[in-house]
Amino acid sequence: MLNTNNLSYWTLQKFPYILTPISNFMFFTLSKGQSTTISTNNHTFCYVKSGTVKATFENYETVNKNEQINLTTGMFVQWSGQGFLEFTAVEDNTRILVISFKLLRPNQPDDYDSADVVNYTIPVLMQRLTIEMPHTLTPEVASVERRLLENMCTEAGQRSVGYFNKLQLLLSQLVVEIVRNHPKMPRYIDAVAITSNTDNDRPLDKDREVYIKDIEIWCNNPAEDGSFILRTMRADRYFVSNNGDTNEKINYELITEQDGSKIGKLYTTETKLCYKVLFWADSGIKPFDIELYTKKWIYVRTKIKSNMTGNVGLAIYTTKGHHWFGSPVMIEHPDIWQDVSVPVMFVQGSNDASPIVANAMKYIHQNYTQKISLKSVAEAIYTNPNYLSTVFSREKGMTFSAYVKNYRLSVAQKMLIETDQSIEKIALSVGFYDIQHFSKIFKKEFGVSPIRFRNANKIK
Repeated sequence: MLNTNNLSYWTLQKFPYILTPISNFMFFTLSKGQSTTISTNNHTFCYVKSGTVKATFENYETVNKNEQINLTTGMFVQWSGQGFLEFTAVEDNTRILVISFKLLRPNQPDDYDSADVVNYTIPVLMQRLTIEMPHTLTPEVASVERRLLENMCTEAGQRSVGYFNKLQLLLSQLVVEIVRNHPKMPRYIDAVAITSNTDNDRPLDKDREVYIKDIEIWCNNPAEDGSFILRTMRADRYFVSNNGDTNEKINYELITEQDGSKIGKLYTTETKLCYKVLFWADSGIKPFDIELYTKKWIYVRTKIKSNMTGNVGLAIYTTKGHHWFGSPVMIEHPDIWQDVSVPVMFVQGSNDASPIVANAMKYIHQNYTQKISLKSVAEAIYTNPNYLSTVFSREKGMTFSAYVKNYRLSVAQKMLIETDQSIEKIALSVGFYDIQHFSKIFKKEFGVSPIRFRNANKIK
């Protein structure tokens, strides 16, 4: 029997963490321009029931303390770490549910000051549940997570007898659903998917046609300053998968426009079918390492149209682990191309870095144009080189020198796509003083030469 007074939830079905009682929760309404601030615990969930809000997270446990995110109706975000969250409403009647709690390993004391408290990161950090639900829609059609979040808002708003225990139980179920249903964040991403998996497994209606073109993966919102493109995917490099219980596959074909560009068309004529079509980058280009974009949003940007209104699911995909992270997109008007930019993942990283590793990474990010060695960085942050090497490899899953190389290459990748600078100038500006060496390791990392990478991903 569940005892929410002691430990709010424990399952025997391979869920290896204990959820402590809620330490802080708020369900509040803000008018446009109005702000409020709350303290955060080991984990904090935020769900925007209505409106738009700017959230600023000041994390005491990391070097880069401030993180700003714009959240809209249906967005759900999880933060890890202790600090403060400030919410500023962009629209009137902005309603937000915020809950803070801790996760502990079994048999560990519930002690705020204990070094044994687990700073465990929920595998999914952003699940954007923008489901268009008419009032007559039955609960079974909606996702489990969405129903739990909506029930939490109801309990928090009514505050009837026993509401806190009910809220605790709903939170416990939500955590378990997230951990079970959403896999651990992969290291590499190599494809974009248009799939019913990210639209609550809703099939494509009979005689419905969906067209897609100009498929891109971006770091941060393409409409905002500081964002940049990571990959351009091709409609003619695709794989169609059977995504349901039937043996039938969704229909997919290519249409060539007058300028030679390709448009993908998926449709079904016989019956409703679930769908999944994967799109890859140019031949030879390898997956990209999302570890280099910690604390960033990953977006899918594309153009879509359909002969019928309704949702389609968009996602980024990792072929190696068959994992996807995405969101439904609403097509509001038939037969009109719609530009969409969908946030599909917030890159938290495997764990928040220790102060030593965080300081080393900060130094690398600020000085990558110069010669960097393990010894010079250790001296700059006042630590022992051997100790830094050991801790860095353990926390980041790669050696110190590999991280420096990969970070420089990620900056070079951005410059190749966004600027017209020569390959030699880019190599020098990111800390490579031998252009042949730069080209060799670039091809080894990304699968193609710098010039071919530029031609395949250049922003049009």
